Amino acid sequence: AVGGSYRARCSVFLTGDVKRPNDTVSVGFACGTLDAAVTQIVAPAGSADTATLQTPKAKLKNWGTAAATGVKAYFTIDSTAGNRVYYDSLTTDIAGGAEITVTFAVWPKPYRFGPYLTKCKVVAVGDGNPSNDSMTGTFNVSAAPPGWYPKTGMPAGAKMMKDGGWMSA
Repeated sequence: AVGGSYRARCSVFLTGDVKRPNDTVSVGFACGTLDAAVTQIVAPAGSADTATLQTPKAKLKNWGTAAATGVKAYFTIDSTAGNRVYYDSLTTDIAGGAEITVTFAVWPKPYRFGPYLTKCKVVAVGDGNPSNDSMTGTFNVSAAPPGWYPKTGMPAGAKMMKDGGWMSA
């Protein structure tokens, strides 16, 4: 049914009925709507370092008024060459009007340098708007620059070395 307020009515008829006022009952009820959606791919996004573990996360929202139970969420990471390098899924519930962040399993190392494509998709029984059930994104895996590069300034109280150098642990 389409979400909204409704009225159900039931009547009985019996020839010779002596109490006609109790032959009909009418009850109001409401039907909610369900619209599970992916609203954001939280991680990985932007730039990722090869040394940092990547834990895929996404924001899901139920734009409807009824609770969405048993919502299946899928997350994939593909190389730009089309090779699937990560897949995970989970099941969750989303209250009507609520937005939640879901965390998938850690993407195991090692990571190759380069660009990647992400996709998150939700599947909910009774979803009234499948057009917002998936979202795609991109990110790039790189490493800190090799060789010499700027670091934080020398800490207070550090002992100077010859030629202005300093050491830290």
